[in-house]
Amino acid sequence: NSIRVHISALRKKLRAALAAAPADTFVIGGASVYRQALAYCDTAYVTQIHRAFPAADCYFPNLAADPAWEAVETEGPYQYEDLAYTYVTYRRR
Repeated sequence: NSIRVHISALRKKLRAALAAAPADTFVIGGASVYRQALAYCDTAYVTQIHRAFPAADCYFPNLAADPAWEAVETEGPYQYEDLAYTYVTYRRR
């Protein structure tokens, strides 16, 4: 029950912060912060890393597979040492 109360309080604080935020506000989170904030976002700036991380236990939602979102801009791919990545801007439909 204490976990449920904590999450409920976090949601309430998140809603208040987003309501008071300027139009361009960035969310930097962990998985639970992203999951809760995404419902309030109309644009997502995503860095896609082109590598598998089998030991990873959290992932950002795959907006490319979500019909509520569309990719409107793509930059890259880029390379930094042995890491390839692409910047993708998604907008809510």
